[in-house]
Amino acid sequence: MLQDLANITTKFGFFSVHMGPAVKVLADGRNAHLIQKPSSWWLEKLIQHFEILHLQTHGVMGHGFWVAVKPKEKN
Repeated sequence: MLQDLANITTKFGFFSVHMGPAVKVLADGRNAHLIQKPSSWWLEKLIQHFEILHLQTHGVMGHGFWVAVKPKEKN
């Protein structure tokens, strides 16, 4: 998914990452947020594809963060 986002992000991206459980569950009983990891885990993944311009934690509908990014320079 992050590679797909990197492929379509031409100038800037703004992503919201919710790090806790969702209210909804999938038909098989699993929580709809399949990946519930801390910001350090997410940032390790994000910096593989993007330069981080701004990061801000939030508590909107649960614990998470917003991040503004730009594509990494192509070598």
